[in-house]
Amino acid sequence: MDPLTDMLARARASGSLFASTTLHGRGGLDMQGDTSPLALHVVRRGPLWLRAEGTTTRLETGDVVLVRGGTARSFSAGPEEVPAPLSVLLAGRTPEPGVNSLDVPGPGQASVLLCGVYALHGSVCDSLLEVLPGVALVPAGDGPLGRVVDVLYDELDGAAPGQQTALDRLLDLLLVHALRAHFASGAAVPAWYAALDDPAVSQALHALHGDPTARWTVEGLARTVGLSRAALARRFTAAVGEPPLAYLTGWRIALAKEALHRDGSTLASVAREVGYASEFALSAAFRRTVGEPPGRWRERTRPA
Repeated sequence: MDPLTDMLARARASGSLFASTTLHGRGGLDMQGDTSPLALHVVRRGPLWLRAEGTTTRLETGDVVLVRGGTARSFSAGPEEVPAPLSVLLAGRTPEPGVNSLDVPGPGQASVLLCGVYALHGSVCDSLLEVLPGVALVPAGDGPLGRVVDVLYDELDGAAPGQQTALDRLLDLLLVHALRAHFASGAAVPAWYAALDDPAVSQALHALHGDPTARWTVEGLARTVGLSRAALARRFTAAVGEPPLAYLTGWRIALAKEALHRDGSTLASVAREVGYASEFALSAAFRRTVGEPPGRWRERTRPA
């Protein structure tokens, strides 16, 4: 299992929420109040104008936009139009899982924007979100991303049994192919993603993510990938930015953070789940990595 697969498998979409917004003529949609960790927008019928981070960008049909961390943005049918706040357009409506429709009336030709919200849970995807810009534009084109977009259109246009499951998995596919295309465009990539180009380091990462609870040593990991201990340590550190066991500790702590917020979890059960022999061993590693004990961290970061 590679790191991206591991992250997205743990944060996979469930109960995906999609909105299909039709903007007529002078219509516009201001999404400044959106606080979702990650949103994906697809221009089903363009053109549209995106305003975000101080710039205005023309979007064409098929373009995909990744938006991180509730970045303020607006979409409009014209470059000079004044968008209306999302809260006003919804007028008290609460979006539900599945497909939500929103129509912004006005004169002129209609543009259509699809919005999908990806609710990344816990801490496992922090290293992915941190490397993404506030807004990333990815043209869909005729490749895999474009084909996923086409299937998404088909699913949104119908109401066949199992639609919610199909939408969940399509949102997963849309995110994976959008991320691949974004990273392939020359954008900054996480060290662990770039490290997958080194076959030995890639194999080591697959092993660590495949069984993070195993009692890994550098020697054992080196035997797994067919290198000497020194060679693996050197190549892994150069590619990933830290030694193998330091990387493993960081990943285990990320998993522990996610588990600590789970109802009914105890420090002892979390320790077993993420590969520590006792709660004391987990507490020591957690304090070294995070700077405070796990119990205090859990109380401080407890979700509303």
